[in-house]
Amino acid sequence: MAREEITEDFLTRLAVRPNGSVNASWPERQPYSPHVMLGGNTWLLETLELFREELGRSDINEAGEFAATAELTRKFLKTAVTLSVNGQTLGAGELAFDLTIQNETGHKLPTSFPARRMWVGTRVRDANGATVFAGGLPDESYRLPMDAVFTSEACLAAKKTSDFDSSVCYQAHLNEVSSENDVPVYETVLGSTTGAITHILLYAANPLKDNRIPPKGFDIASVPEDVRPIGLNDDSDFNAGNAGRDTIHYRIPVGAAVALPLQVDATLYYQSIRPTFIDGLHGEHEWVDEFQTIARLNPPPAEVMAELSFEVQ
Repeated sequence: MAREEITEDFLTRLAVRPNGSVNASWPERQPYSPHVMLGGNTWLLETLELFREELGRSDINEAGEFAATAELTRKFLKTAVTLSVNGQTLGAGELAFDLTIQNETGHKLPTSFPARRMWVGTRVRDANGATVFAGGLPDESYRLPMDAVFTSEACLAAKKTSDFDSSVCYQAHLNEVSSENDVPVYETVLGSTTGAITHILLYAANPLKDNRIPPKGFDIASVPEDVRPIGLNDDSDFNAGNAGRDTIHYRIPVGAAVALPLQVDATLYYQSIRPTFIDGLHGEHEWVDEFQTIARLNPPPAEVMAELSFEVQ
């Protein structure tokens, strides 16, 4: 994607002649607005920066070049989505609110490569700063607690038995959050020709889950079947009215003695390569070893796409 960077103090002529010469009679104009090509993969850019010499880029790219583009990419990601909240109530031992994720792009979020994921992390603290609820918060390696199961030997096996239960290897789509184990994750999960989960692209046949949030105007009923969401679990407000959004209903148990007001912090994270695709690489080759070593030394980050904080009395 292109992002326009405006430079106010730079003068330039609109064009040059076909042979490259300058027509001095054409006026110089400002501002000058070049386009920078950006995506959403900060990890790849920072990896190229960190291992510039090892990856043979030191003679091509100057130090700091990739890091600067990664920072632009990080800012660009924050334009892709907005969060809003309504229905905040506290009573009968329950904190309730509805969190809406609005897709502000012209494509699904996250984008198509199935290694990507987007999720909501939520922390609730009381008036004394004590944590009342915490779910979906990544650790120092940007992994979630449930990733330990998702990257188990059984889930990552290249071939699985006919009775294998793939549902334990990924987070199903959620419409309601009522415990810390309920983490809303938006992603594509691949299924093989046998119907079992796979992380090998050549084995992929049909997705077991695709709850990526569509863009505004995306009509689920009229689009081709192979681009429709899968595994929504009867979530009636997902892309309701073709509005390109999803609403998550939080119903969090709280103790009667909790100190008020409650501070709620909701964060939408994005990860370009999730742990299952790193740990699930099969094959004996030096490139596989190098990739996994790089990912271990510099794990794919959980980039913050949007944040929202509010109090409930």
